[in-house]
Amino acid sequence: MLFPYVESKQIVLRPATAEHGRRLYEILLAVGRTALPTLDVFIETQLQGVVARFLVMRQGSEEVIGFTEVRELDAAGHARVAVHLEPEGTADVHGDAVVLTVNFAFSMWRLHKVYLYSHVPDVGSVGFGEDRAALVRYQAVLPDHAYFQGRLWDMHVFAVHRSVWDTEGIGWVEEIV
Repeated sequence: MLFPYVESKQIVLRPATAEHGRRLYEILLAVGRTALPTLDVFIETQLQGVVARFLVMRQGSEEVIGFTEVRELDAAGHARVAVHLEPEGTADVHGDAVVLTVNFAFSMWRLHKVYLYSHVPDVGSVGFGEDRAALVRYQAVLPDHAYFQGRLWDMHVFAVHRSVWDTEGIGWVEEIV
């Protein structure tokens, strides 16, 4: 049975509100993988399409090292999960942040599939290392889909299916909590 865990041995997810907008913008700037509007526009539109947003903090710390989102729920039972972590010192927690957020999405909504997007065609880029790659399916590439840093980038779409998560993903959740 799925349970919406928000803590692992390494991190804690805390609800993020509109008041956290400036800090989230700073994280996106530090990550540097997406084109951003001005701060004022971001603050005004940041919650459009978002159904859950969490600050990512290390266990025992109040320092915000990133944020995660569940967004774009649709009638077909799909949603998009995004994990944005500061580039310095967060590689070890990326998998935990992804696992907790994907698990939260499946626990809270009747979803069939959760999508994760990356500019890199590797499941490691969305938080699933080689040992967990079987949980993720490569869905598509959107050529020249995003423009930032002065160039066009391909967007690679990965999906986690609920049927796989219910049988294999839950074991990963139990390992990290």
